[in-house]
Amino acid sequence: MIKILFIAVIYFISAKMVAPLSLVESGSVFAIWPPTGIALASLCLFGYRIWPGIFIGALALNMTLTPFLPSVQIALTNTVGPLFGFWLLQRYTNKNIFDTTKAMVLFFLSIIMASFITAFGGILALWIHSLVPQTAVVRVWVGWFLGDLIGFLLITPILVSIRSESTSLMRLFSIEGILMLILLGLTSLIIFGPLVLFNLLNYPVVYFLLPPLIWGALRFGSVVAVISLLVVALASIYGTIMGYGPFLRDDPNQSLLLLQSFNGMLAITILLMAAIFRERELVQDKLRSYQENLEQRIDDRTRKLADANNKLIELDRLKTLFIASMSHELRTPLNAIIGFSGVLKTEMTGPLNEKQKEYLERIHKAGKHLLTMIIEVIDISKLESGELPFIVEKFSLKELLTELMAGTSEKCRKKGIESALLIGEDIYLTTDRSRLKQSIKNYLSNAIKFSEKGTITLRARRSSYGVEIEVSDEGIGIESQDFDKLFQPFERLESRLKVLAGGAGLGLYLTKKIVTELMNGEVYFRSEPEIGSTFGLRIPIMNKVVVEKSS
Repeated sequence: MIKILFIAVIYFISAKMVAPLSLVESGSVFAIWPPTGIALASLCLFGYRIWPGIFIGALALNMTLTPFLPSVQIALTNTVGPLFGFWLLQRYTNKNIFDTTKAMVLFFLSIIMASFITAFGGILALWIHSLVPQTAVVRVWVGWFLGDLIGFLLITPILVSIRSESTSLMRLFSIEGILMLILLGLTSLIIFGPLVLFNLLNYPVVYFLLPPLIWGALRFGSVVAVISLLVVALASIYGTIMGYGPFLRDDPNQSLLLLQSFNGMLAITILLMAAIFRERELVQDKLRSYQENLEQRIDDRTRKLADANNKLIELDRLKTLFIASMSHELRTPLNAIIGFSGVLKTEMTGPLNEKQKEYLERIHKAGKHLLTMIIEVIDISKLESGELPFIVEKFSLKELLTELMAGTSEKCRKKGIESALLIGEDIYLTTDRSRLKQSIKNYLSNAIKFSEKGTITLRARRSSYGVEIEVSDEGIGIESQDFDKLFQPFERLESRLKVLAGGAGLGLYLTKKIVTELMNGEVYFRSEPEIGSTFGLRIPIMNKVVVEKSS
């Protein structure tokens, strides 16, 4: 209730304050009508519930000017106009009117509609009760409309935005702000006051007001811009009443129209510029905030990545410890199983029946197979962590291949497969003998697994790369759609021999890693289904990689 009474009192007092500024005899037309701006601002600040205060203030004011019934009608339109303008603002924008040019344009459209309602309702009430001559209806309506519109333009933005832009308002008391006010005051006195030096009617001197007004809008914000506009409006109205300025005419109605047109267009121009400046500032603030947040987010992500990297380092350390432990804990019992099963097979501890021999053979083979898989997994882990031992030495390739074929021939005979070694001159290599042997052995092992007939051939020859070693078979071959799976970890090709062919799918992957990463070489293959496959490797004769020996 207190707010409602407060708004009613302010509405009434603001109207009485501008009463002396009327240029025409009609008591209903003023060059600027602040109550409309106060009404819309109160709705923006306090909401719809404040409307009774607007109506009470308008009714009390109009009863001092017109009879009771037209006073009620005019008070209703003075209330409905701002209410409709506020509804439009609420419906189509919820931002500060200076935040964007779109919000400012919507503000202009809203107050134009509100001014049309207040002016049309007011002049209709006066005309119905014969309080205005029929010949003056249009002229009075135009003056009423422009007066209300200027009131909306100059009063509402100040009251709505003064709290949110109090910092900008305080900057007005700086040296720059005082200089701007002095320039604006002197310009206003020259154009609309007694400081005029010559007749201004034929000169566009009002444009001299633009520099200080733009200065205020650009440097001090929208509230200062509107206050400057209000100062200019009051100065122009008062100066014209006192007989000064370029808008002085013999006909007061012409002076009123010129004043209202000037102040209205000047207000729209400066307010729109202020909105553009404000929008630019908001965009710059958002960009600055985004940049700061981006830096913060980058720092956060970098910190998280560093933490994740530290965790990975720790996991890698634990993995290394686990592998080192498993290397001992798994291989020791497996070696015992393999060793004791081998001893039992020799029947040194007593004779065995056929069934026992069969079971011991299976235990022995399974133990050796499991040991091979464990060694491969451990080797791959050490290779990826850079800890796989790589001992460079000079050795005879022919001797190495002969040694490999000796172990392979027995397995081939058991499957009814022939084996052949093709090597011309002996070649001496400088690289890790055991790793090369391991790689070729993987080729030979696969050739035996996937062959049922024919010959497995191991050949070696010099090449532009250094030396080229191939293992060829006449087995089942590989389908073209399976080529991409070769040399990949844990990939086992589907075939009709898959039941017989064991392994974890690590042999070729380990071979490729050893040849390409440790020996500076390359691997390749050729294969056709039911014809056979050839797997090869190329390595330099002398390995120039410096590798630290590790246990």
